[in-house]
Amino acid sequence: MNSRAKRFLTIVLYVTILALTYLYVKSTHKSWINEVDKVIQYPENNIETQPYYSIKAPYDNWNNSTDDKNRITKGAFVMVVRNEDHATMKGTIRSIEDVFNSKYGYPYIFLNDKEFTNQFKKHVQTMTKAPIYFGVIPKYMWEMPDFIDLNKFKENIDENKNMYVHGDSTSFRMMSRFFSKFIHKHPLLRNLEYYWRIQAGVEYLCEIDYDPFEMLKSKNIKYSWIIAPQEYKLTIPTLWETAREYIFNNYDKLPESSFATYLLKASTNSSKKKQENIKFNTSKYGNIKDIANESSKYSDDDIDYNLCHFWSNFEIVSLDFLKSKPYQDFVDYLDKAGGIFYERWGDAPIRSIIASTLLSKSSFHWFEDFGYIHTGNTHCPSNPALFKKCSGCKITESVVYSSMCYKKYMKSTDISRNDLIKLLFPLKPNLQQ
Repeated sequence: MNSRAKRFLTIVLYVTILALTYLYVKSTHKSWINEVDKVIQYPENNIETQPYYSIKAPYDNWNNSTDDKNRITKGAFVMVVRNEDHATMKGTIRSIEDVFNSKYGYPYIFLNDKEFTNQFKKHVQTMTKAPIYFGVIPKYMWEMPDFIDLNKFKENIDENKNMYVHGDSTSFRMMSRFFSKFIHKHPLLRNLEYYWRIQAGVEYLCEIDYDPFEMLKSKNIKYSWIIAPQEYKLTIPTLWETAREYIFNNYDKLPESSFATYLLKASTNSSKKKQENIKFNTSKYGNIKDIANESSKYSDDDIDYNLCHFWSNFEIVSLDFLKSKPYQDFVDYLDKAGGIFYERWGDAPIRSIIASTLLSKSSFHWFEDFGYIHTGNTHCPSNPALFKKCSGCKITESVVYSSMCYKKYMKSTDISRNDLIKLLFPLKPNLQQ
């Protein structure tokens, strides 16, 4: 056989091997995608039906004694993301894999109000070896509730569309309602103890050399955060008033003490001095609206929401807390007020108000050691021992240490239920009995 024939046979053999390898990889990859890619539309208002339990979710039949990572906490990363965000999503996944998850392999859950495209799935599947789950958000979790007046909604967003970011965005409002009221009810999260929210475009800049999920569980922490700014007041003009209404009507259901002082402008001492000069006429005021309106003459300038909230594009949250009756009752009340749609209440101030009113300070955790960037807002740890684990983190650009809300968080302590009622409703002393 001459050299030309040998060369030809070698090329044929090489091409054949490549073709067989490609077909094998394609078939196994398709099988793997089919295993993790369960995109199901669930029946409206019927989440307890068979599809809820039949969909494959993280930690089905889980036993921590046989888990290959020897983990003790059922945690996952959760993202609500659009198909067109696949490029920025890849960067976020690469970031979290580099600083943490390549060592721990926690699963990712991607949620969308539409089915994910194959392009999106292929892009994110190249970024991690961890399990990936894709899910559609059920229609009833992502639609205008029937108690919303559509004409009023349209008038309000037309009026405010140029007043603030997302002023005329219906999808932003749907997302805020979903994260506030429904995220913990999605079937893919049914087994989780904690979820770690990630958002497209976010960067993590510091090595995380421990397991945050296990740390939070071991300390019974319910909510954790990195950045805490003030909300833009025009987006939530009636949120605090509505929260006060709920507290007034349900004060006996509140815990004996909570971290609600984090939310308030005034100190307890100055409020008590103001209250000494207030006499309440019980025959004059009979309902929460009257009491709130009259009380504002004495307290709202001093005892008012300071607009602080935990920025929810990062949060690690206990699912037990979100599933609890106190949380559900509070968020349902706020939801039915309609401010998510008529105004632009975000899930961050909603969650922050509820959590601070229902939890003690010991149930919160600030991740000072997490270097973090989102939409130009940066946190870098100033502690040298923490900073040495970071790369590309600029302390001079950090927004946390100088912020009013960070300072308020650090100095605030728990307040008893009775003292909270005195602060919020100084004209109604019989509430304190």
